[in-house]
Amino acid sequence: MDKRESYILPVVVQPLVKNVPDRIAHLHRIDFTKRKFYSHNVKRMVDKIRGVDGSYSGSRWYKGLNISNLGQPAGIGPTSQMASLGASYNIVWNSGIVSRVNVYNNGTLAHYKQFEYDDQCRVIENKMYSLDESGAWAVLDDVWYYTYNPKTGVRATKTMRYLGEATARIVYYDALGLPTTEEIVTDAGRSPDREFPYFRKVFDYDANGNPTGERWFDQSGTIISVPE
Repeated sequence: MDKRESYILPVVVQPLVKNVPDRIAHLHRIDFTKRKFYSHNVKRMVDKIRGVDGSYSGSRWYKGLNISNLGQPAGIGPTSQMASLGASYNIVWNSGIVSRVNVYNNGTLAHYKQFEYDDQCRVIENKMYSLDESGAWAVLDDVWYYTYNPKTGVRATKTMRYLGEATARIVYYDALGLPTTEEIVTDAGRSPDREFPYFRKVFDYDANGNPTGERWFDQSGTIISVPE
């Protein structure tokens, strides 16, 4: 593993009753016992895991891509180079901000993503470009739009909409950033322009926050499917 990807990140989740062990006492700690700084500390932790500081410009390879609960693009599974088989994500930073993500499949550029940010550097729009029939790069898939809880800064909704269409999917998140429901919505006064196998989807979790399944409902609120 690349040395830059190996580190110890002490995280304090409850008030300390003993002195910090000598072997980690010299390391900087992220203190989650101060609730009013929770969102700020999550951002710091995400930045540390990403291994990117506020001035970094360049690119790195990853196996996957995620948008964090605080609206920041983050790579999943760092690699040293592009994979010859399967998907690879080349994330490009400009002064600490992700400016573009190139998505490769079997060694060939298949798509690329571009982001629009708010004044707190959170993603509010996520567009994926693909090659159209003429060979030009265009937005062919749905565009994702994000909103955030004004108190906690954690993602509140994600809307997935095809450009120019009236019907969209909206995912709602709880205070911890976990998806709770997904609804199909159509702009007022317009007819639905896409069909979906459900009208509302509910995500279920166990007591530890682990996903246990989901339930699909029709427009009348009747359960129509419980996928495994």
